[in-house]
Parts: sequence; C-alpha cells; structure tokens
Amino acid sequence: MTTPAERFSALTSKEQERLRLLNEKLWAAEEWIRQRHARSLEWYYGAGGLRRHGDALFENVETEVAVQCILREDHPGWKKDDDNIVATLLLPSACLDEGNPRRNWNEYQHWDGHPLQGEYHCWLFHDLCDHVLGYDWGALLGIGKIWTDVMLIQQRIESW
Repeated sequence: MTTPAERFSALTSKEQERLRLLNEKLWAAEEWIRQRHARSLEWYYGAGGLRRHGDALFENVETEVAVQCILREDHPGWKKDDDNIVATLLLPSACLDEGNPRRNWNEYQHWDGHPLQGEYHCWLFHDLCDHVLGYDWGALLGIGKIWTDVMLIQQRIESW
C-alpha cells in the first residue's frame, strides 16, 4: 500500500497545482468566514445583544460554519440533478478568533524530504485532507466548487 506522500509524488504537476488551487480557495473561504463572523458579532452587540444579564437571564451568540466541497461539473461522477457534495467541513470556533489566521496546518512541514513539506495548508484544507478524505487525492482533485454557510446562532436562556 502506498503512502499519501508517494501518491502525491505520483501526481502530475498540473494535478499538484490543482490541489494548491483548492487550498487557496479554501483559505479565501476561511478569510471570508472570519470577516462575516466579526461583522455578525458587531451587528449583534450593536443591536443590544448581551452576554449576560443578571443570574436569571443569559444571552449568547455563536457562529456555526459549514463548508461543502462540490464536484466539478466536468467530473465523470457529476450528476445534473444532484447536490454533488464530496465533503462537508465544519470550521471550529477557535479558528474564527485565532490570532494567526495564516497558521500553517500542514502536518508534514517539519518532515525533512517529505514531498508535502513546503506546502502551506489552511485549516479547511488540512481538515479535508487529513480528517475527512484521508488523503484521497482523486476525491480532492474532483472538487470544483465550495459552498459556504455562515450562521449566527442567537441564544437566550432564562431561569427562575
């Protein structure tokens, strides 16, 4: 059985570049998500949203993010009347408020001689490769669209 590194090395330069483009698109999505998250919180607190109001009333807000990776329309598995979702990713709230949004999540960045060592991986690309698709480069190469949902969840708890 071959390793992800061996399979990556076997990809053509065009395929490797396509994976880099996917990473860039996911990084751009992360940036857009962080902007929407910050703006949503500004709107919420500007409209009078509270974090805590006494012992009996508690209000809070959180942002939930879902990123769907969708097949390219020229992919052989693409179906006209289907959602064509390859994977759904969730961006952890820690990534929304992270002090270093350009952090490199590449697990191989410190492995001398590893073919992925010099690659920058945003969180979503790392999650997609490492956790969701298990370095299935074929599945990753099939992605041609990203659908992003950012939802502000307003919560209120009252007790007596």
